Amino acid sequence: MEILGAWFLITGVIGFLVMLIDKSKSIHGERRIRERNLLILSAIGGFWGVIIASEIGHHKTEKLEFMLPVFGTAIIWLAALSNLGIFARCVGV
Repeated sequence: MEILGAWFLITGVIGFLVMLIDKSKSIHGERRIRERNLLILSAIGGFWGVIIASEIGHHKTEKLEFMLPVFGTAIIWLAALSNLGIFARCVGV
């Protein structure tokens, strides 16, 4: 379980930072990070970092074709963790 927690911590922090980097690149007119890569990062467990960064940085929040898959991966991850009984232990239920 510690490995899974470390995985979510690492991928979430990376997702958070990558989203903020993409926002900065957007502001400065630089070459952006592909949405595909952001979605892959979300799908492998970084969804929480991507979601938090999008809200804090006001980045891609109105782009439904991006946010729906991100929230979809979050729901899938949480459902899988719940079925394994891991989610309940993590939140203390």
